[in-house]
Amino acid sequence: MGFYVNNLGSGKIGKEDDYPPKGHPGGYMFTWQKGRILEEFQFVLISDGQGVFESKETGTKKITEGDGFLLFQGVWHR
Repeated sequence: MGFYVNNLGSGKIGKEDDYPPKGHPGGYMFTWQKGRILEEFQFVLISDGQGVFESKETGTKKITEGDGFLLFQGVWHR
């Protein structure tokens, strides 16, 4: 058993931009109304700005610059 990093990436979302943006990979698309469930863990680091995150496990949380969090596989979130 081990730990594997399958991919790394970054994105810049402007204050008035939609998220996810057009061209976002199909398996990762979602709407705010429906949210999504991913089949792998993901680490998210907010390097600038702020927003709102919600998951079945955490409820609604404000996220700001410098925050990092782990998305758990199989957990609904938006």
